[in-house]
This record gives sequence, C-alpha cells and structure tokens, in this order.
Amino acid sequence: MPPDAVLLLDGVFLLRPELVALFDLSIHVRIGWDEVVRRGVLRDAVRLGSAEEAERLYRVWYVPAQRLYVEQARPADGADFVVDNDDPAAPMLVEHRLRQERSPDSGSGGVPGPRSSFPTRSGCLSRRST
Repeated sequence: MPPDAVLLLDGVFLLRPELVALFDLSIHVRIGWDEVVRRGVLRDAVRLGSAEEAERLYRVWYVPAQRLYVEQARPADGADFVVDNDDPAAPMLVEHRLRQERSPDSGSGGVPGPRSSFPTRSGCLSRRST
C-alpha cells in the first residue's frame, strides 16, 4: 500500500472511544430507530426467511445492541461530521467540528454534550502514516 493511501472504513460500531483518535476524519450518520427497522426488514427479509423474522431480529437484537452502543460510546461526540440520513434522498449535515475543537478529556474524544438518541453508521478516513 502506498504511504499516502486513504483507507475508508464503514461500520455500525466504528466510533468507539478507543478508536476515534486513530481516524483522521470521521462521519457519524444517524437515522431514527423505526427507520433502522424499516430499512433492515427491506434489506434482510429474504436472507432471514421472512419480513416478520427480519423485524423480530431488528427489534429484539440489532436495535437494542445499537442503542447500547449509542448510550455508551456516544459516537456523535467523537465525529467530525454528523449527518442525519432519515431521508436518503436528502441527507443533512447537522454538525461539524474540527479536531482542535474537541475536548481531549471528554470520554469519547468528542465535544461533551447530550447523548445521541439515534442509531448510527460511521465512516472513517485514515491516512497511513509514513
């Protein structure tokens, strides 16, 4: 890999406090819990055998796990950008912070503030150091 390569990472649980400092840029994408279930059912119904089974798994397993992550890791606090994506045709930038604006002593490496009540996906960019 070239020394100036850019790595793009995408995942639901990436903006954990122990990882935030490793990224040069991070984007926290949030959507409402009902939208998480709706999209998950549309995407996973066939793979999981039925829409009912997909909804059950999202409501019993996936959403509770994501809620716990949001409450404990506070991913929006450590992100450079926070994007609301309830409407994928019109994502909206709702927060932007420069790295130097973040408090180094806040638990997640981010700006202290209210906990996000939204589920997330995170995208992170990291340049490989030379």
